[in-house]
Amino acid sequence: MHPQAVAIVGARVFVVNGNLVGSSPAGPSWITSFDCCGVRTPDSIPLTGMNGRFAVIGDDSLLYVVTSGHTGEADGKLSIVDPVSRTEVAVLNGLGESPGAAAFHPAGGRLLIASLAEGILEVNTTVRSITRGPGNGVKPGDHGVSGLAIDLRGRVYAVDPGSCAATGTVHVLTAPPGYREIQTVAVGVCPATAAVAATP
Repeated sequence: MHPQAVAIVGARVFVVNGNLVGSSPAGPSWITSFDCCGVRTPDSIPLTGMNGRFAVIGDDSLLYVVTSGHTGEADGKLSIVDPVSRTEVAVLNGLGESPGAAAFHPAGGRLLIASLAEGILEVNTTVRSITRGPGNGVKPGDHGVSGLAIDLRGRVYAVDPGSCAATGTVHVLTAPPGYREIQTVAVGVCPATAAVAATP
């Protein structure tokens, strides 16, 4: 099964299963869905893409699942799942080589996806199209990114793991579409992701 991500919508839990043998995709991924507060039988929601790894709830209450695909085949996809009907309602092809973690920008309708190969990719969820795909990603410091976080002001924190032989960098960027670098912060060796905490 290889569960790799979890998201909660209301009282329902959605677990993204990568369907891997070792570290290679064995077939399409799927989502196991169950009521968090009951003992009902879980549902299974099939996905089109291979190696489902990341999930995030959109500002439209839909579930967005990044499937990384096969290594070396640049077949990353985005599955859009309706958590009420428990069905995959759309698939966006063309996310390239092993897309990663995703985060919604608070301005609405803009999903940012980390890519070590391409930097920051963008999806316009309102019209369901890729607005920054492979070859057009934002590469802070001319590097790809392994993780993303977005603060309440809309600033983007892009995690650059570097070579993993020395310290990595977090690039603090202005909100899209500009992505102007505000500052860089050296962090530990080979960082993978970031999170932003909101304090009262």
